[in-house]
Amino acid sequence: MVICCPGAIDNNFHCDKKKDDKDVSFDIFDDKFISSLSYSSKTGDIKSSEHQYDKEINDILNLNNKTLSENRRRTLKGVIDYLNQKHSANWPKNAIREQLASWDLKDKDGRFKPYCGIVELSFGT
Repeated sequence: MVICCPGAIDNNFHCDKKKDDKDVSFDIFDDKFISSLSYSSKTGDIKSSEHQYDKEINDILNLNNKTLSENRRRTLKGVIDYLNQKHSANWPKNAIREQLASWDLKDKDGRFKPYCGIVELSFGT
């Protein structure tokens, strides 16, 4: 897949470490796969509208383990809290665009911010 994380948190494997030599049927850069994704803002879980992809996300890659889901949920909550603190409950469109732009930037090593997907999909649509 893509080098984006160590593949284990508290000895709970996910991503490539969990995948091992098993195959997944999707390409993470394919628009069909990306457009099938959504997140639960309540739990932080990632899901796909395509049954096979969703099964592989959970069973092969373990992307909804407790820690990853909670980290995604907390990331989204942090962005919401920031927007509420700066703009009360009525967020101007430019504030949302500014947040999205900052989450779409790569760092000096060419990596996106961790859990950027939940922020981008929650505010970008």
